[in-house]
Amino acid sequence: MRKPLGIIGGGNMGEALIAGVLQSGLLSPEEIQFYEPRMERRDYLRDKYRVPSAKSNG
Repeated sequence: MRKPLGIIGGGNMGEALIAGVLQSGLLSPEEIQFYEPRMERRDYLRDKYRVPSAKSNG
């Protein structure tokens, strides 16, 4: 079983991590979760990559 990946922050670096991991096939979208406080950015990343977002970073 592969370990899930959690990313804090959905800025340029966070998006690059999500895209790279998905493109390489290391993990599926369901195995990645990210936290982004800005609703517009959070919605953009969820819609583009089909990755779930966390409700908090705690």
